[in-house]
Amino acid sequence: MTENHALAAGSPAIDSGNPAAPGSSVAACELLDQRRFRRDADDVATYDIGTFEFNAAPEMIMPGPRTIVQNTTLDQNQTGGIIIGRDDIVLDCAFHTIEGPDDGTGTGIELKLRKGVTVRNCTVTKFRNGFNIEDSTLNVIAHNIATNNRNDGFHILRSEGNIFDDNTAEKNDDDGFDIDGGKANFFRSNVVHENKNKGFNIDSSLANFFIDNTSDENTDRGFRVSHVSRYNPFAGNKACNNKGRFDFEENSHPNFFRGNVFCKEPKEPSPGRIRNSERF
Repeated sequence: MTENHALAAGSPAIDSGNPAAPGSSVAACELLDQRRFRRDADDVATYDIGTFEFNAAPEMIMPGPRTIVQNTTLDQNQTGGIIIGRDDIVLDCAFHTIEGPDDGTGTGIELKLRKGVTVRNCTVTKFRNGFNIEDSTLNVIAHNIATNNRNDGFHILRSEGNIFDDNTAEKNDDDGFDIDGGKANFFRSNVVHENKNKGFNIDSSLANFFIDNTSDENTDRGFRVSHVSRYNPFAGNKACNNKGRFDFEENSHPNFFRGNVFCKEPKEPSPGRIRNSERF
């Protein structure tokens, strides 16, 4: 934001914006003044000329989601979510934060029907879902943090062949990773802890790989595999100190296991389950 100067009472700029003029301050992109204060507080149809609205309300308006259609690197924190609007682009947040409204609505970063996108180095907080990845394929989601969102850190629906590498999902009000109808996705070296439901909730998903992930201190299970989730390999994962009955629970089979550490799991494996000591 550049410097601006307050208008004095009686200034000829007050209520003198011309709606018909190009670039008028009543254009949709200028419903906020440069301080991001509301221009319509006095119910006057014509706003003030310039970057400062004399009678602007002190409260701020939350901007809507920003859609990106080209490679983008953030140079500062952002308020409001981001929609990925094109295939084969890169969003690099450069370790900046994307923050939602206090009521926890909207989505932090959204990929719908997207392919070949990379999203990296983002911290996403205070949204309904930190990430929403829906009907999307062959994307890379790496080195991100989803924290203190009202539902899931990463909500993944009917998506295939995506890579989730070295992300953190923590202190979200539902699941860290909620995977529903996923196929052949690859989850590696993710850290999932202190979420208020499950760490990984794997539902109706086929042939996803879970490698070297850690899921601890979640309110329910560290991992839960259910509803016709089959042929998912688990190798080198660790789930301990979760507060549910089990750190790992499998209600669907067959799935495959090797070299995992699950501190609390059912004494009798589900039918068809391969024990950790056996190879895939």
